Amino acid sequence: MLGYFKFLLTLIGARLSDHVLLQLQAFVNYVGIGRWMHNHGFFFSERVSSKEEVWARMISKVRDQKVLYVEFGVAYGGSMQYWVRELKNPTAVFHGFDSFEGLPEGGGPWYKGQFDALGRLPIIDDSRVSFFKGWFDQVLPHYHLPAHDVLVINMDADLYSSTIYVLNYLRSQIKPGTLIYFDEMNHLDHELRAFEEFISQNSIKFRPICADTTLAHVSFECTKVEKVNPDLVVRDKEGKPYRVRYDAVNAMLLNEFLKEHRTVQQQQKEIDALKAELKEQRAFIQKVSDKVELNKSALQLVLHDQ
Repeated sequence: MLGYFKFLLTLIGARLSDHVLLQLQAFVNYVGIGRWMHNHGFFFSERVSSKEEVWARMISKVRDQKVLYVEFGVAYGGSMQYWVRELKNPTAVFHGFDSFEGLPEGGGPWYKGQFDALGRLPIIDDSRVSFFKGWFDQVLPHYHLPAHDVLVINMDADLYSSTIYVLNYLRSQIKPGTLIYFDEMNHLDHELRAFEEFISQNSIKFRPICADTTLAHVSFECTKVEKVNPDLVVRDKEGKPYRVRYDAVNAMLLNEFLKEHRTVQQQQKEIDALKAELKEQRAFIQKVSDKVELNKSALQLVLHDQ
């Protein structure tokens, strides 16, 4: 029966347009992200109707602090303009990263080159704003974060490859109080996949702040960062942390396991030696006891004969 149902689905699929198939996939994605949030204990006490309302909740938390706002995936500058307009603190700094040539590759509902601004940077008349043009993996290695009290990250890179690169690069800069926003969290194989991978490979805890009704636009706050073994940290030419060597984690865990195993083996040898010594002492005590009993019996026999 199930096989026949699958057969019917293939016939139906052959008659559906690509657009309809994308819509069906979107339905599955919304169900999937709902389940993912539940599994990770992310419960939003409030769902709002737009991304701007999500941003407003974030801004209310950092309005009076020295904010470094970094946005990945600026495109035409709409979200940057909102943050600059609403976050009026003169100490705030806004840095935007984008090639301004569209997406570097296709994926999900997007195609390569989508969001192409023809290489033109948005015009925002505010001295607090700077743009860094180029692909993330070419620009970020030369970028140094300015001093700040709180870091706000706007992830609008859409693609998994771009998102995971940025998250890994900023790993050492994400601290308790850091805010992070995802603009396309409803695409399971991209921003959500990158965030899932990032939190599973790092000892970093997040709590939900606010989301829209669809869970596509979601914000989190970092609450806890465990210390990273210094042997896993890769540093740049200036000695500053660059990224974490996740590839070395398995080797390090194996090394720790072998060390612990050798310790257990040594302890077992000592226990076996103590057992052997105890066995010898018991045998000696038994011999002495037997001899005492023999002498006692002999003495009783002599006294009886007298």
